[in-house]
Amino acid sequence: MKNPLEGRRREIGMKSIVFVLWILIALVVPLSLDDSIALRSVPDAFSASNRSLPRLMATEQEVRGFFNEYIERYNKMDTEGFLWLFSLKAKQNQWDGLPEIRKIYSDFSSR
Repeated sequence: MKNPLEGRRREIGMKSIVFVLWILIALVVPLSLDDSIALRSVPDAFSASNRSLPRLMATEQEVRGFFNEYIERYNKMDTEGFLWLFSLKAKQNQWDGLPEIRKIYSDFSSR
């Protein structure tokens, strides 16, 4: 007579072996990647060889140009031109989106 638990033990044993193999693979594979980004130091990641990365900040000249344009359009009450400078994700008072901001400035400029 065949033991019904014998098949269950084999199934659990195979699952355990597969699990251990996956763990070993997960531990060994990163070691085989010599030039992996995860293994690079911070100074290497930002070295001079990575000059193709885009700047994250605007220059002083770009900021001054933006604010000059912003002030000029605001003073002319050019609502559409003024709002063109806003992001589509703009928020005012942590609530109003671009349509609400457009209505506020349109109402203000029509006075």
